[in-house]
Amino acid sequence: MSTIALIEFNNYHAECLLAQIQYLIQSDYQIVLICNIKQKNNVECYRELVSEIRYVDPHKISDLCKTRSYIIKNDINNVIFNTAHGSAVLKFCLMPFPSRINFVGTIHNLRKLKDSLGQKLIHHRLSGFYVLAKYMKHNAAKYSKLKSAAFSASVAPVANNVANNVANNGNNDEVCLVVPGSIEYKRRDYEYLKEIANYKTDIKYKIVLLGTKGDGPTFIDWIKTSGLHDKFVYFNEFVSNEIFDFYMHRCDYLLALIEPGSKAAEDYINYKISGTFIQAVTYQKAMLCNAIFEEVADFDYNAIFYSNTKELFDLIRQKATISKLADNDFELNRKEYISLLH
Repeated sequence: MSTIALIEFNNYHAECLLAQIQYLIQSDYQIVLICNIKQKNNVECYRELVSEIRYVDPHKISDLCKTRSYIIKNDINNVIFNTAHGSAVLKFCLMPFPSRINFVGTIHNLRKLKDSLGQKLIHHRLSGFYVLAKYMKHNAAKYSKLKSAAFSASVAPVANNVANNVANNGNNDEVCLVVPGSIEYKRRDYEYLKEIANYKTDIKYKIVLLGTKGDGPTFIDWIKTSGLHDKFVYFNEFVSNEIFDFYMHRCDYLLALIEPGSKAAEDYINYKISGTFIQAVTYQKAMLCNAIFEEVADFDYNAIFYSNTKELFDLIRQKATISKLADNDFELNRKEYISLLH
């Protein structure tokens, strides 16, 4: 049984690890998971699924050198970067390695292949790369001649008692709108979220913010002073996997918050996908999404489209549902994923 090193040197994209772990396990690979020490809260739950978890400080060149030595000494022939971006990945890729080692990784932002010299150097080390959506694979061919594969990172999360007990808990008369992931203005339109929160309606609802990092403190300060405090659920510290699962099971709709005219909209149509798209399929939840995505080829997510705030609340009032949930064929995704491995 071959051993693979699955590496995440960055402090994000941990939500993409579980799907890859499952694809590799079902393909008879053993996995050594090598992660940024800051990811410990996110990945420790995978310990029983992998052979080993090794934590590193990617800012220390000594840790990168130790990781290189470990891979070579343990005859690991495949290295997968969960995020094939960033300074630590670049430094690692510039180190000498035996030619037998095959490097692949996920490109989360195709724009970097256009604009970043460092990304081009990383790309030179790779034999192929992954993207996280079929609609991104069309664009990938525009920026790279390497072989690419599109896989879904949507795999059911590790079961936990909190999520298992959620059932119909909570106020069933209150619509639960969830925004998963860290609060970052560059990723979502939080000004539009303010518009949603201020909209006059008799619909009872809560907006749950399942993240804290980035611009979280600033937005939470706005909540506290807005007079709309009772419409939000938010957290001041790390959101555990158990709490995340609880609210994802509880939610009625996910909010994508990617609105037309923004740089985020251009990016998510052409260069990358939102983690909210992944979660919509993972948890089989309907995602309220601006109609700009309705015309995107192969945008096969659980989206219900609106053009303005009135339409959004009309959909909620009508209890709109997805007529056909996104197809997430595990076996097809597994075969696509392992196609880049030697």
